[in-house]
Parts: sequence; C-alpha cells; structure tokens
Amino acid sequence: MYTNKLNCSKCFVFLCASFWAVLAMAETSTIQAKATAPTAISVYKKTKKNNDEKSSATIEFDLKAISYAEASSVDSNSQQQVQIGFNYKKTGTFFSETNLILGSFSEPNSVYYAFPEAYVGYGSSKNNLTIGRKKENLSFVDSFFNLGLMQSNFTNDNINFLEGGLTGISGQLSQGGFGIIAAFMPIFIPNQGPQIKTEDGKAITSNRWAQQPPSKFRIGSEDKNINYVTRDYKLAELMSNSGYMLHLYAGQNNTQRNILTATYAKKPINQIALSRDTFSDISNFEGYVYLSPQVLFHEVQALDLNLDYENIKTTLSYLADQPQNKVAVGSDTIQTLNPLNISSFFISLDLSKSFGRKFEIYMGGASVSGGEIKDLNSQKQESATALAASRTLFKKPIRVGLKNELFFVANNAVETDLMMTYDQELKGSLLSVQIKYSPFKSTKLSLGADVIGVENELPSSLQGNYLDQNKANDRFFAGVNYAF
Repeated sequence: MYTNKLNCSKCFVFLCASFWAVLAMAETSTIQAKATAPTAISVYKKTKKNNDEKSSATIEFDLKAISYAEASSVDSNSQQQVQIGFNYKKTGTFFSETNLILGSFSEPNSVYYAFPEAYVGYGSSKNNLTIGRKKENLSFVDSFFNLGLMQSNFTNDNINFLEGGLTGISGQLSQGGFGIIAAFMPIFIPNQGPQIKTEDGKAITSNRWAQQPPSKFRIGSEDKNINYVTRDYKLAELMSNSGYMLHLYAGQNNTQRNILTATYAKKPINQIALSRDTFSDISNFEGYVYLSPQVLFHEVQALDLNLDYENIKTTLSYLADQPQNKVAVGSDTIQTLNPLNISSFFISLDLSKSFGRKFEIYMGGASVSGGEIKDLNSQKQESATALAASRTLFKKPIRVGLKNELFFVANNAVETDLMMTYDQELKGSLLSVQIKYSPFKSTKLSLGADVIGVENELPSSLQGNYLDQNKANDRFFAGVNYAF
C-alpha cells in the first residue's frame, strides 16, 4: 500500500514537472517570436506586458436590515446583517486572486465565512498553472440554477448563492481556438448552506432557511422527543478526499464565450451525506438519532453549446452525474442518491444600444430528472423517515429576468435586477427584485424583496418541497455597501 502511494506521488510530481516544461517552452517560443519581430513592435509589446502587471486590493463593508412578513420559531422578524469582504487581484506573469468573506446576523450563533477564490498562478491567460481555489466556467446550468454539482457554493438562504472554485492544482493549455484545463483536487470543500447543529439532544439553528429534522414522534396518543447527537468525526478526514477534472473547449464567438465546452470530473459530491442510527429508549420512550457525515463520490459530465449572434446569447447545457453510494453498516441507515440528468436552455437579449442605457432581458429553463434521496439500511430496505427527499431545489424551473438602468440621478444610474423563477412541477414561484444606486463611487445603496408563493391545495406528493417549506418567508431588505 505504501509503495502504491509513493508511485502515485512520483507520477503526480512528474506530471507537474512536465507541464511546467511545456509551459516554459511555450513562453520561450513566444520570446523567440518577439525577438524576430521589428524593433518598434518588440518595444511596444514589452511596454504593454509591463502595464499588464497590476495589483489591486479592496475591502467591502455591507450592512443590511431585513424584515420578514411572518414570524418564525427560530429567529426574529427583524434582523440585521453585517459582512466584510476582502478582495485582492494581481495580473501579470505571476498572478493571483483572493476573495474572503466574513459575516454575521443579529441572531445568536449566526457567524459565517466563505472564500470563493484564493489562488496563485504563473503564465498567460491561455497557458498557465495555478495552485489554490479558482473558479472556472465548467457548466452553465450548474452555475445559473445554483446546483452545486460541479463547483460547490455557499448560501445563507437558498436564494442568493456564491459559487466557489475547485481546490488544488490546475493547468491550462490552448492553441488555435482549442484548449484544455486539467485539475487535481486533493482538498474537498463541500457546499455550505444555512447553519444547523446538534446540541443537548436538539437540532439547533438560528436560520429559518435551514432544513430542520422532526423534533417529535408519536407513540399512541403521545408525542415523544427525538434527541439528535452528531458522532465524533475529523474534519481533516472529510476534506482530504481527492478528485480530478478535465475540461475541453473549442472556438470563441463575438461575445468572448467558448462555442463548445465539455467537462468530466470524478470527485466527492459537494453535498455531504448523512448516515444515522435510530433507536428508542424503553425507560422514557424517547427517540435517539446518532448522525455521521459521509463523503460520497460521483462521476459528473457537462456539455455546453453557446450560439451567439450580435446582441443575442443562447446556451444549450447538459449536466449529469452517477453517484457511488455506500452501503450502511450495522444498524445504520444511510442516504442513498439517485443519479441526476439535467437539460437546460438559455437566451438573452441585450438592448442597451437601442435604449441608450443598460437593458438586458433573459430567460432560462431546465428539466431535472432523477435526484431522489432514499434512506436505506444494510439490507437496502427503505426507512419510513428521511432527512431529505431531493438533491435539487427545483424540478422544472423557468427563470426570467431583467437587468436595466431605470434613470439617472446626479449622473449616476439607478439600476434594477429582477428575477422570477416558476417551477412547473412543484407549482411554486420565487420572485426577487433589487434596486441599486451609487451616490458616490465607493458607496452603494440597495433596496429589495424576495417573495415565495405556491399554488393552493398542493397534493401531498408536492408538499414539503423547498418552495412549500419557505412560502411564509417573504421579506424586504435595505442595505448599504462601502468599499475602499
């Protein structure tokens, strides 16, 4: 076993060294080509290269007041949110980018953090080597509908998502409109959703968007407590699950988008699975649930076709995966995931030139098949209760949106961002609207709302989905952002 690991390490080092050699040869060829060019052109290119080596750092403060239309048992109707973000970017032969976020709500135990990107690299925009966490355009439908299958994401409310990159070492080579990106990810960072934890036998959260397990069960005519305990686990062991990714692209249209992209990855599933042991204490007839986080793997494929013409953008996107489930051990039951197949289309129309100001409308839709979650025991028998039923929030969503500049105040635009998602299968909708205005270069004011609704008298098979669970969470918010 030790010999195999050693050979893998040597192979990986050899691949890295080979890539560095190819990259160096490409850079050398470029230098030699410049040397044969006329002197004036050579001097011009050298000056431009020096100008490309720039760095910038900003710190952003966000303050937001949130008001919910209805009360909740876990948080208050009126909340405040504070967030600080650090952004650093350096361009040039040696380049890097860092994006760190730290924030909290006015509720107890609501501190959160995220780092979508943090990497360093060497090379050009077309041929480079990077180390760290870097976002790539791997799948349009994965990013547009915030699925978190290819690249993991962060959210506090399952409405606003922040996508993060894969973490490891990656290299990019391109020539004549064709390119390849290969990555090895020794570090696994899963999706981060609304926080929930177990404490003193209870599943505790101060976030109404967190999916809460049942707290009681019925025996005869009495309701008995369910006590939750998270078994000890090592975070390092969860994060040390590795994977790899291969991304190919070809062509580029007039909007600087690749015409065709294809991605294959074998890696951990970004959503942590749970195994549980459930039993009842005959002394008090209370239920006990012992939970263990589990990392599952999957093979995931993505294919995008971008066909643009002048001010029209269209995308056909496909995404599918094949999970590698585990078998429950002993008396445990474990979440077992069905494969996902997702087909999507997108079209946008930019009318900014016609209106003389920013004006873009878009529409996208998707069809999700599969993705059911079943809790199975060691005999592969399904449990009567489940912690979650689906791997996705939507099934057949149609999303329309509008981004435009309404008017100008003191030569600064008042911008609107409106988005509505309706799910044809779940019979519900999500409407989000936000108005932004920057009275000063470093200050931005915002005002917005999120409204969730479902059709009356949903059948029992549709009750309990994401939209149905959160239909009482309509909210309004106002905020200010200051960057320096």
